[in-house]
Amino acid sequence: MGGQKGETSSELNRPRPEHRWAVVISRASESPMNTTTPGLEKRGNGRPGPEVVLGPAVAGVLAQALRQLRRRLAKRWRKVRSEPTVTRVHELRVEIRRLLAMVRLLRGVGMADGTQRTQKLLKRQLDVFDELRDLHICQQQLAHRARGGADWKPLEDLWSRREADCARRIADELRPRWHKRVDARLKRLQKRLKRAAGDLALAPTPATIAAILRPLYERVVKRARPLSTVEAVHRLRVAFKPYRYGCEILRPLLRGLTARTIAQMRAFHLQMGELQDLTVFRNALKRDRAKAGVIAATWKRMDKRLRQRQLRCLAQCRSGALRLADWEPSKLAQGRLR
Repeated sequence: MGGQKGETSSELNRPRPEHRWAVVISRASESPMNTTTPGLEKRGNGRPGPEVVLGPAVAGVLAQALRQLRRRLAKRWRKVRSEPTVTRVHELRVEIRRLLAMVRLLRGVGMADGTQRTQKLLKRQLDVFDELRDLHICQQQLAHRARGGADWKPLEDLWSRREADCARRIADELRPRWHKRVDARLKRLQKRLKRAAGDLALAPTPATIAAILRPLYERVVKRARPLSTVEAVHRLRVAFKPYRYGCEILRPLLRGLTARTIAQMRAFHLQMGELQDLTVFRNALKRDRAKAGVIAATWKRMDKRLRQRQLRCLAQCRSGALRLADWEPSKLAQGRLR
């Protein structure tokens, strides 16, 4: 990317036989970039790895998206540090999740140098929010399904107190050093992409865009078979999330990613999310209803309704998964959607 070490100025200016504008990244490389042959990057053992060619336009889109995500993370981070409300902590969690999807996308196209450690840092911080996320889900489900019933008020109060305590605890444990480390790593990735964009603006081919999304899509397809249990749908949702975010990041280059397609992907994602939310909610009710004084008969009626909704939701997720073939990367890149 840019001018590699070991190349003279005359070598940099010399026309290359093919893809002279391209940046080639080895998907398998786990060591710092050291391109000694134009258009070829070596693995740590010296063997060339699989190649994904990033043109300037693609690198520019990725650099701009990463810049925006960095800014949003910094903004959310400052707000939580200044006043750690439940809403602000949740917003910070969402930004970290989107950044993690971005880093996974970059790793998928071979930017191993600088992304593996960054991914671990983001994932470790995201795991801290698990309890808060589950409490937030339970609050939403209870408000939607109990509709302010007096029998459920003690449980609502219990979860509200826990959520507020959890948000304060997470905010207290946030360390400025973590944000500085992550932002420095992200900034280096952004600079590499910006150098790759250069001054040229040649249009990338659909095959180039499809190759970038292919690793994420293959993971989705692998987890879509079979899709017969709640756990299987959850695994598919975990894989689909970074693919959906990756498609949205590359939207300016995907001719087939229309507003309608984005809405369909989002609806499918939310459908799978509802199924997981119902599972979390049922488990929390079973665990906490006695502590909140909810009588067994009231809980059993609610649990029966939730179980029925789970079965309907599972069927809808299995039906929605049939559309995954329409969201295959080459179709999104070429605009051949039905």
